[in-house]
Amino acid sequence: MVYKVSSILALAACFALTVNGQKQIQGITSGYLSKTFDASFNLPHGALGQVPVSNLNSPLFTCRTNGFTFPDVKSYNASPGEMLLVKWDNSSPVLASSGSANITGPCNFYMASTAAGTDKLSWFRIAEQGYETERGWCTDIIKTTGSLVVSIPDNLKGGDYLFRTEVIDLAYADKTATQDPSRGAQFYADCLKFNIPGNTNGIIPSTNLVSFPGAYKETDPSLVLTLGADGKPTGGKYTVPGPALYSQKP
Repeated sequence: MVYKVSSILALAACFALTVNGQKQIQGITSGYLSKTFDASFNLPHGALGQVPVSNLNSPLFTCRTNGFTFPDVKSYNASPGEMLLVKWDNSSPVLASSGSANITGPCNFYMASTAAGTDKLSWFRIAEQGYETERGWCTDIIKTTGSLVVSIPDNLKGGDYLFRTEVIDLAYADKTATQDPSRGAQFYADCLKFNIPGNTNGIIPSTNLVSFPGAYKETDPSLVLTLGADGKPTGGKYTVPGPALYSQKP
């Protein structure tokens, strides 16, 4: 079953993974068992900090990092089917509600196996949150709740993975960054290392796999559009960019 973010927000109390504005895991709660971690599981941004990436062909686009091999970064153990609560803290620009940092747009969640190394990762999309008439954009939900819930696919093959969160800011998407370097869709991507235990043999169809950079074109209709004065998409409809959501079949 494919979980969209909008369909599982109520399950946050069941299983929660907490990540702060710098994407450092603060703790995890499952039932009555809780554990607090003292180290970051996030691939570090380095000098880039919380600055977004607008160049879709940049090597920084994938995770806002220089490379993917960081020996000091631990892997978080996540079980297939696990519910994760991804939380942004008050210092994150994603939570800004006014001014130039008023981020407006959709969210995507990806995973990629690192079993064959990290030279050429193949990513599959496990959840999305775009625009809804009642709740607005994904970023509106984040500003209200501070968090989103996603589900790890329940039949993933055991092994090491990268987990990628992507918040897309469309506030300046009336032009591409090529047309105007001060405009264009802006991407806030963050990645964590995951280890998935188990003996399942789930195979991701090639039609669900994409590479970063390369998955998006800056001229995609979902990335070049003019929002209304109220921040709504034209006609109240919007298609989140990305490949088809991975269908989790047992």
